[in-house]
Formats: sequence, C-alpha cells, structure tokens
Amino acid sequence: PNMPHSANQGSIQSCRMRVLYLLSRYPLWSETFIRQDMRLLQTELPEISFMALFAGDCPLQPDWPQVQILCDQPRGQDSSKTSRNKLRRIMPGALQAHLVLFKYRRILRELSRQARLQQVRHIHAEFADLAAFLGMHAAQSLGLGFSFGVHAADVYANQYSLSALVQGAKFINSCNLAVSDYLAEKHPLATAKLHLIHHGLLLEDWPYKQNDSLQKPLRLCFAGRFVPKKGIGILLRSCAILQSKGLAFHLRLAGDGPLGAELRRLADELGIGAQCHWLGQLSRPQVKQLMLDSDILCLPSIKDSDNNQEGVPNVLVEAMALGLPALGSQSGSIAELLTAETGWPLTEINPETLAQGLEEIINSPQQRQKRRLAARRQVEKEFCARENGRRRAALLRQAAI
Repeated sequence: PNMPHSANQGSIQSCRMRVLYLLSRYPLWSETFIRQDMRLLQTELPEISFMALFAGDCPLQPDWPQVQILCDQPRGQDSSKTSRNKLRRIMPGALQAHLVLFKYRRILRELSRQARLQQVRHIHAEFADLAAFLGMHAAQSLGLGFSFGVHAADVYANQYSLSALVQGAKFINSCNLAVSDYLAEKHPLATAKLHLIHHGLLLEDWPYKQNDSLQKPLRLCFAGRFVPKKGIGILLRSCAILQSKGLAFHLRLAGDGPLGAELRRLADELGIGAQCHWLGQLSRPQVKQLMLDSDILCLPSIKDSDNNQEGVPNVLVEAMALGLPALGSQSGSIAELLTAETGWPLTEINPETLAQGLEEIINSPQQRQKRRLAARRQVEKEFCARENGRRRAALLRQAAI
C-alpha cells in the first residue's frame, strides 16, 4: 500500500495531552453516530486527533470530521471469509496474532511513527477490530495508554484477540448493555474496565411529533443495511400476510447491502413488489424525513450465523425521539430500549408475530400515544449525545494524563 496519506487533517500541533482516536476505515456511509461522536469529542477535547488505517466506502462530505488516512488504498474485501473463520477456530491465537502483525507491519510502523510525531499520550480505538489490535501494539511499543470501544459485531464475531485487547486496555467504552454483559461473561477482567455510554442524539434536532394519526394506506419503514442480522425477509413475509388480510400499506426501505437483489426478488415472489419502495442509501436528514412521513418503524432483527447481532440500533433511538411507534425483536441490545412501555417488543420474531404486532399497533390508538411519549422520555434520559459526549471525553482526558 501507498504510505502514508494525509486526508484533510491539516497541520499537526503539539499538545500536552494528545489523544489519538483510531478507526479501521473512514468514512463509512452508515456510521452517522461515529461522525457525531467525533464532532462532540472535538468540542470537549481540542487536543484529540483522528486517524484511520484505510479509506472508507464513500467520499468525505464537506460537513464530516476530517481524518488522517494511513493507507490511501481501500482495504480489500475478503472473499473467503467463511474459510478464514473455520481456519481461525483451529489456529492457535498466538499464531493468528503473529500473522496479523506480519500482514499489517507497514501500517503498524506508520501508525507508531505518526503517534510519535503527534506526541500522542493515549490511543483509543473505537471498535474492537484491526485498528484496536494494531493500536494496542503501537501503544505498548511506545509506552502509551490504550483503550477501545465495543459495539456489537466487533465483539460477537471478533477476529482480533479480545482477551489481549481487554488485558491491554485502561478502559473499555461500551455503547450498549448486551455487549457489556457478553464481554464481561467471556472475559471477566473486562468487568472493572467497562463504562456504558450510549451514542445518543442531539435532541434539539429530533423534535417530538405530536400527531400520531395513521395514514391510509399505512406507511411502514425500515432503515439499515441489507444484511442477514436485520431480518428483512421476515418483514417482507409479514407484509404479505397483511396484504392477504386486505390491509393497504406501503413499505419504504432505506439502505443497501449484499442482500439487496435477493430481497427485491423475494418481494416480487410474495406479490408485494408494488408496495415496496427501495430508497437506497439516505443521508441522516433524509432518514429523519422518512420517519416523519411514516406510521411505524419495523426492526425484525435476528442473530446471524456468525453470532452477529444488534447493539442499540441508532435508527430505533431516532424513531423514538421523534415519537414514531416502533415494533421489533429483542435481538442483541434492542431490549434495552424497546420495551412494553416504550414500544412493541416481540420475544419471538417471525412473519406471523410481526404481522400480529403491526395489527396491534393499528388497533391501539391510546397505547400508541402512551408508549411513544414514554419512548421519548427514555431517549431524553439516557441518549443525550452532548451529556454522553462529555462522559466519553472525561474518560479519554483522564487516560491521557
């Protein structure tokens, strides 16, 4: 790879307590919450600098945080992931670590060099991924502090020695309770290091919608990546059940992903192709408008074959802030926010239960009003981005002393 490449970072200034915030890839279109957190950290910690190992999956937008990219070639996609996962299960962990360090030795060397140049005191990797693994080794070689964040897939389907990361970290920032509990159970040493801090919203940008009358035809929405853990096939089959009962609806799906073509074919096979509107990737303001124009948010998430499951989906937090009724599974940490008080949780997720849940929402105007108001209050209590940003900054500031 071509090394190094500075992407819009500007001049590097010496700071007394410089924190290096590290990502594997940047920018990624879907990671709106990461960009929000970065902007808040810049406000609280002027001494922070941002770095990514590889370029992301989309161009940098004018209002997005600027990041130094170490390798200006996008990271190659592994076409043999299943074979690699099988090999990893039988390969000793120490050998896996040596192979990773050898494969990415030039990037690790450049990362260490940049940390010295910027007089970094502490390295924080946002995910328990390759950036965390290399960031930990760079920190250890330079005598710096190290910490990392955990979300969902980076723990449930981890590829980079969680035990070593836990042992090497000053603290671990978790954004949801389910992944905290899972990590503590698998690695008890993590228990005393874990800090639960949600990503949250800038609440003034997500005002509560007073009117909750339903439209005809009913407008259902989904927003997220088209990947197995999102359970979109379940949603399509539930809509086919609703159609068989004579309910008129439109289902608008925002997002994209590897299952896109397969899901479109399924919708046509089920006879609901005309009612499904595939919107592609939307900006955050466009997702907000989609929710304001919708009657119900659907979250049919499941655990996939790689043990990957949800954290607290950001789209759920956004919907609840706006007062949009939410219906979904209890996969991962969805249950942390979606309860019988704040929405319509389904302990068993299949097309029949999802269709029944939708009918219940339609036929329960008083419960709609009660639960969506409770949802907004819960978001205000636990998901204020500014307050959570201050807590995250305080952890990093203390770690860099």
